[in-house]
Amino acid sequence: MIYLSQNPIRNTYSKNYLAIEIFEKEVIVLKNLKQNYSTMFTAYKDVVNVNQLAEMLGIGITLAYRLVKQNTIKSIKVGRQYKIPKQNIISYLLNQSVV
Repeated sequence: MIYLSQNPIRNTYSKNYLAIEIFEKEVIVLKNLKQNYSTMFTAYKDVVNVNQLAEMLGIGITLAYRLVKQNTIKSIKVGRQYKIPKQNIISYLLNQSVV
């Protein structure tokens, strides 16, 4: 007796379908990122520091440091300073759910 969840053909199909669905969502996010990159935060350079990040998001400096240190917003540490690519900030904003 083969249970539905044990059917290898069905499981393979489901995994492939899920992979395609995830890929399509990632493509949409990348297209949104490219479109928003040219329109969002045009007054800022391509790489910003934590103070500018806080200003861009309208948050306090402590929260901005927390987002960077916890790797919620990807950054690069150069010496004692964090450098955050503008595309990572836009990507972070696009991944936030709207309530």
